[in-house]
Amino acid sequence: MATQFPPTETVDVTDLFAAPDDCAELDARVTQLLATHGSFVAAGFENGADNDAAAHRVLDFFSLPKDEKAAIATCRARPENTNVYRGYYPLLDKQGFAYNETLDIGPEVPGAVPDIAGADGFREHTPWPAREPHAGWKQETLAYFATVHGLAIAVLAAIARHIGSEPETFVAPCRQGNGTLRLLHYFETPDDYMPREKNTPTDYADELGRRIRTQRHIDTGVMSILWQDENGGLQMQGRDKVWREVPAVADGLSVHCGDLLKAMTGGLIEATPHRVAGGGQERLSLGLFVEPDFDAMVIPPDSTTPVTYAGHLINEFPGRFERPKAA
Repeated sequence: MATQFPPTETVDVTDLFAAPDDCAELDARVTQLLATHGSFVAAGFENGADNDAAAHRVLDFFSLPKDEKAAIATCRARPENTNVYRGYYPLLDKQGFAYNETLDIGPEVPGAVPDIAGADGFREHTPWPAREPHAGWKQETLAYFATVHGLAIAVLAAIARHIGSEPETFVAPCRQGNGTLRLLHYFETPDDYMPREKNTPTDYADELGRRIRTQRHIDTGVMSILWQDENGGLQMQGRDKVWREVPAVADGLSVHCGDLLKAMTGGLIEATPHRVAGGGQERLSLGLFVEPDFDAMVIPPDSTTPVTYAGHLINEFPGRFERPKAA
């Protein structure tokens, strides 16, 4: 009986930045791993030499007092607030997706949004805490966003080169820097807590008997790039249905696929199922969910009809980006 999962492979992506016109072998390796395993761990990316320390500094947000975090909560958690999209999401009183608190941060300046019903939430700026957890925190957070987004653009360009697409055209929908930087703090989890995900079978443990902390799911968007602390627990499932454990590589970032890559690559790359397993200990994670610009045209999964990315999100999550109506 197996006692561990095979690890997600680690790839040194230095040449995607240093010699992008002369790295056909690396382009092929990155594309192959995303097409088969659904993920890889990137090392050697630009401005990533002290990525672990930078991630911890960004996650210092969670050291703020509860009331200061709650002051920037979304209106679903704090009805007097106006923000519906970006902002703080406290631990739910009821069992939900995961036993954690999160902060969603967008680009410093929101991009253009098409004039369609339900899109108002996409125009809002990120609400920032009134007091930084440490001096310079906001600028460090925006710099981290830029570093990780730069990695995503480099990987997308590598895929484009390998499949014979024009890189500038391929990455153009994401070039303006849209995305969501999500800070995650998993609390020590009660033994009776069962994470739930809509329309997904609920599993209590993985194949090695470790508790599931976030249920199997895929991400909406183009690409997801995740950092996790030394507790690890992130797992990716390839097209071969094999679960692979993502190692907590020093200054490394896990790269996996969102559902919009399927159309972009002609079906070569599909969204990556992933989950979090392990003990109930406290855990920190940080992810950038790379999204097209809201007014960019995309082809949703299992569709041949282009739609703006904003329209796609509204179709996928009706009412999610509008203020709840008063009871």
